[in-house]
Amino acid sequence: MRLVKNMFLFLLIVGIIYFMFVILTPTAIDTQYEGYVYQLGSNEANGEKVTIEIKGELQGSIFTNKQFAGSLTIDGKQIPSHNAVEDTVTLELEESLGGLLVYSEQQGRSYNIIQYGELHQNGEFEEIVIKKFSEDNGWNGEDGMIIAAPASNKAQALNVANDILSPSNPLE
Repeated sequence: MRLVKNMFLFLLIVGIIYFMFVILTPTAIDTQYEGYVYQLGSNEANGEKVTIEIKGELQGSIFTNKQFAGSLTIDGKQIPSHNAVEDTVTLELEESLGGLLVYSEQQGRSYNIIQYGELHQNGEFEEIVIKKFSEDNGWNGEDGMIIAAPASNKAQALNVANDILSPSNPLE
C-alpha cells in the first residue's frame, strides 16, 4: 500500500513537471502566409493579396496571457521597421483583445511611437487578423482596414476575421 502511494506521488510530481515544461517552453514561430488586405464597408472587392511573414517565439504561461516576441513582414514592410529602437515587438496576446503592434523609432534626439495596429491570432498563429490603424491611430468596424491570413480573396479574409474577432457580431 505504501509503495502504491509513493508510486502515485512520484508519477504526480513527474506529470506536473512535464506539464510545466510543455506550457512554459517557448514555441518557435516561423510562418509565411498568403493573406488579403481590404477595407470594411466597401461592397466592391477593393482589396489586394499580401505576403505575411511572422518570425519569433510564442511564450506560454500558466497565470498570464501568452506573449509573442518577434517581427512581422507584410509585403516587404518590416514591423518593427529598420529604424526602430528594438528589432522585435512584444505582444501580450489577450484572449479577446489581441496584441498591440506598437514600437518606437529614434529620430535624432527624439522618439516616435508607431502604432501599426492590433494583431489577433488563433492557436499558435494558424490564422491571423491585423486591424491596421489609420494615420490618426484609430480603427473602427465600419470602414477600418483588415489584414487576414490565410486568405486569397475578400470572402475568405472576412471568414477568417469573423472567426477570430467576432463570431457573434460579424464584420461586413
